[in-house]
Amino acid sequence: MDINIGTEGGANIPKGRYRVTITGSRVLAVKKGDNKGLPLIEWELTVKAPPMVTNPLDGKEVKTEGQRLTRNTPAWKGAGKFLKNLVLAAGRNDLADKERWDTQELHGIDVDVDVDFEEFEGEMSSKVQAFHKAA
Repeated sequence: MDINIGTEGGANIPKGRYRVTITGSRVLAVKKGDNKGLPLIEWELTVKAPPMVTNPLDGKEVKTEGQRLTRNTPAWKGAGKFLKNLVLAAGRNDLADKERWDTQELHGIDVDVDVDFEEFEGEMSSKVQAFHKAA
């Protein structure tokens, strides 16, 4: 499953590591493919730092603070690598092996994310590649 991340307002965030706050979540269902109908969680992540970066593609300054990223994580048993990594990065090791818990338990927690560019439907888009404990 290929999961792409867009930013609010149409601006893309350049490749790099960012501090984000987990600001929302919702449970969705996979729409197509072998996993159709299975649950996934769409996480809303709001960038805190750095507040501005230079886009290496065009040399322009990009405001990153306050930008919204999303990342979908599979939520079915055996497919939760990204979900488990997010839980551990959030410092909630107590949730890592639980079968059921409320995603809102992670809201308000800061984590670091690695972002890279990826082509999606003919356009370059930012994509969260990994979660890390906030340093």
